[in-house]
Parts: sequence; C-alpha cells; structure tokens
Amino acid sequence: MREGDDRTNQTDPLRADDSLGHSRPDTGHHYRVMTEYGFQQFMFDLCRNYSGSISSTHRTVKHNAAVGGASNSQHLGWKAADLVLDDYARDKAEVIRICADLGLWTLDEGDHIHIDDRYNAGGKKITV
Repeated sequence: MREGDDRTNQTDPLRADDSLGHSRPDTGHHYRVMTEYGFQQFMFDLCRNYSGSISSTHRTVKHNAAVGGASNSQHLGWKAADLVLDDYARDKAEVIRICADLGLWTLDEGDHIHIDDRYNAGGKKITV
C-alpha cells in the first residue's frame, strides 16, 4: 500500500505469515507452499486492502465449461480468482507486482485481473 493511504490500518498482504502459506520476499530465494486456503485468504486480503471484489473463484466442471474456462483451469482446484478493483487504473500495477513477488501468475483481462497459482500446482515447493 502507498504511504498515507487511508487503508494502512488493514492487513498487508505481503506480511510474513506462515499461516497463509507464503513469506514476504526480501532477499534471496524463499520457498512457499500456498494451500488452497492460503490462496483464498491471500485473495481476501487483496480485496480488503485494495477495495476489490472476487468475480470468480472456485468453479465446478459444469460451470467452468459454461463460462468457456480451460479444461485444466486452476479455478477447478480453488487456486484461481478473478479480482475486480474499484480503482482499477490506480491499483492494477501494484496488485500485479505483489502477486509476481509471491510467484503467482496474473493476466490483466482489462476489467479484472485473473490470478492463479499454476506455478505451484500440486502443492510443490517453488522458489520465488
């Protein structure tokens, strides 16, 4: 968050917190395993800190097919979310940077950011 932002009393999604399954990347390489719960908690933190909403997270196979999702979509395993930001122009770059710092994959869809943990599929340790 930017200094002086009125959201500074809220949780920082980059804080070091093993309960969320990720660590803040400072120096060197860090290993993390982000569980499905940890990913959803991280998304909740982003929504709270950046005035956002989740337009899609977990999908059933039937719903995923109906919306044109990929057959191997991370949405099927609780490891993807589509984030809509109230101030998309202001916050988009910062949110994408935070996700990249944590090794998350992002795609700017124009009206929302697709965020997923495809690099950590299967709960493997990854270097970020």
